[in-house]
Amino acid sequence: MPLMGRIFDGFSRTMIAAVAAFAAIPGAMALTVVSDTPGTLSSAIGGVPSDTRVLVLEGRVYSSELAVLRDSMPMLEEIDMRRLSVEPARIPPYAFAVMPLSNVLLPDDIEVIGEGAFAAIPAKELTLPSRLDSIAPYAFAHSGLVSLALPDGLRAIGRNAFGDCVSLSDISGGKGVVTVGESAFHGASFRRLDLSHWASLRSVGARAFEGCRSLAGVSLPSGIALGEGLFLGCGALTEIQVSGIDHLPALMIAGSPDADVSGILGEGLRTIGAYAMSGNRAQDIVLPSTLDSIGDHGMERMLELASMDASALRSVPALGEDVWDEVDKSAVKLGVAEDMADSFAGAPQWQEFDITRSTGTVDDIGQDADGIDLRFDGTVLRVSASRDISRIEAVSIDGIMLADITPGAPEAAIDACRWPGRVCVVTVTLVGGTKTTYTLSR
Repeated sequence: MPLMGRIFDGFSRTMIAAVAAFAAIPGAMALTVVSDTPGTLSSAIGGVPSDTRVLVLEGRVYSSELAVLRDSMPMLEEIDMRRLSVEPARIPPYAFAVMPLSNVLLPDDIEVIGEGAFAAIPAKELTLPSRLDSIAPYAFAHSGLVSLALPDGLRAIGRNAFGDCVSLSDISGGKGVVTVGESAFHGASFRRLDLSHWASLRSVGARAFEGCRSLAGVSLPSGIALGEGLFLGCGALTEIQVSGIDHLPALMIAGSPDADVSGILGEGLRTIGAYAMSGNRAQDIVLPSTLDSIGDHGMERMLELASMDASALRSVPALGEDVWDEVDKSAVKLGVAEDMADSFAGAPQWQEFDITRSTGTVDDIGQDADGIDLRFDGTVLRVSASRDISRIEAVSIDGIMLADITPGAPEAAIDACRWPGRVCVVTVTLVGGTKTTYTLSR
């Protein structure tokens, strides 16, 4: 087998410990380069043709040496480094960026993939090392990845690590991930994203999934910190489940008009950020009892909003500027606790809604001052009053309209057998305009 990298010193001949051996791989014109001593890779590949397309790299190298491959073999399409020891165990920044690599096999003991290391390569699939600890910013940005299996030991995904990987549609593994950087998966083609099993996750950076236009459903672990604009521009998003959060960040679902907001307005939520729900088409929403404030334009352009249930609130949340900009608040029913009605009626912006009073949550309301009586008879809700009832509306605790009828009589019965959950909000309007809201349990 021919040897390269020999040098002559006077009458003695010394072979440097960098050996380039050429061997064929079935089905491809492949070269095998063996570098036995770190620091000698440049010498080892000195005689390798620049138009090499398939390379097997073995032996030992310093991490910094790998960058030489991009300049010396610009046409490289496949590289197998599984039998290569890299010291330290990292792929250096931009080592293989913009190369025409369609197949990359990495050493299994690599712990860090550096910034931009594989940016803009066309590879569709990649097996990441089992010992991988972190992926640096832009590591695979603009690459051709379609699917991605993350090792369970991976802890950090950097900023834009997979940004603009527009074909990336599937992620598996990753249960050890602690942090996801901003714009990490910007523009990916996910349709469903279930990260609820990422039990170690603590934070997701701003705009991490911005522009994922095909994303229809997403589930994140409970109690994590979220950056602003997380799902900004995800126009196909309908299902979103993020529980245990105390802050809904700015621009959270702006540009996602059909996202079901009930999955993000859970108990424990204290603040809603600026423009967080801008343009959402929700018709009925339930505000959690823990809500303290809503930021500037937080619910602007929610043009289909018909009702808000604020009956659980014991104080009036502070508001930023133009929270409901472009919303006709006078046409939106705001249900509040009976003893909170005056407080809401005297608060700027809140006072512009059609405020209705709730009598609280009971199993059987019984007859009130207006002669209205509500009770469940099995799965039937029976409503009666001292005069004709002009309208009865029933909404689930998640904001789903359950019934909307116009009896025109003092009695009515509504079939509730298919209503979800045990709690609902019922508004009864009598002829003459008297309107009362009740929260019922069954």
